[in-house]
Amino acid sequence: MRTILIEDEHHILRMMERLVQCEPNLKWMGSFHDPLQALEFLADQEVDLVFLDIEMPQMTGIEFAKRLPATTQVVFTTAHSKYAVEAFDIQATHYLLKPITEQMIHDLIPRVSKRYAETLATEHHRTCSIQCLDHFSVKTQDGDLVK
Repeated sequence: MRTILIEDEHHILRMMERLVQCEPNLKWMGSFHDPLQALEFLADQEVDLVFLDIEMPQMTGIEFAKRLPATTQVVFTTAHSKYAVEAFDIQATHYLLKPITEQMIHDLIPRVSKRYAETLATEHHRTCSIQCLDHFSVKTQDGDLVK
């Protein structure tokens, strides 16, 4: 899963980078101290998973998460439990309380992987059928002939 990290504390961001890069199911795409820079990055890139701090300057993690596509999973990382209800109201995948440990990330992977697989299964993909024997034809998923 394509993953980014957004955290305003440098030492926590570096530690989480190391943990995410060691997870074989995650592909680290970038880390950001500033949520506005992360939004610029996301204008050109699609990601599947965001580890997101809640209390940050310029924008809260809750505000940031509301701007993400519904298919992007969010794992909030915060030192405050008071945001948990609001986080789950916006469909957060998980809510990790700091200090974050390697075991916490490792234990989280099956949950995000399962949700990722469910998202892929429900996405609508356009398909077509191609007939090569007897005569060549291409039809859309609705059975319409492509000319």
